[in-house]
Amino acid sequence: MNYREKFYIQFLASYPDLLKTAGAEMSLINSVYRNQALKIILSYFRAEHDYIIIDCGPTLGILLVNALVVSDEVIISIQTEEFAVDGIVQILNTIQNVRRVENHSLKIAGFLLTIVQENVIEYREIKKAMIEQFGDLVFSTAINQSA
Repeated sequence: MNYREKFYIQFLASYPDLLKTAGAEMSLINSVYRNQALKIILSYFRAEHDYIIIDCGPTLGILLVNALVVSDEVIISIQTEEFAVDGIVQILNTIQNVRRVENHSLKIAGFLLTIVQENVIEYREIKKAMIEQFGDLVFSTAINQSA
């Protein structure tokens, strides 16, 4: 397989669109390798890189499952708004299913709070609830809304 690097900075390579996102979800639906496509592709890169970071969209689809299947650890980003917290249960269930069937060693590295507005009560309530539920798995660093 021949993937071109879109940019190269010393010690950092980027390979965007390994699975052309627009059509990948649909093309994988009926594939025998639907949950293994990214694992197959990344097998060519693992020897060359110490770390591979996979950035996934906020949907719970085949592409996310592919990323979880091939990953050692997952950082779960949580938008600090009321309805985004509802998605935590869904992502945790997805991770549990991937662990059970395809990647027994998948670990949660932590939860990263994003789109943070520190002066908003909702953020403080969500942060407090996350720490009560997940303790040290909630990163002390957060991504502000203005970032």
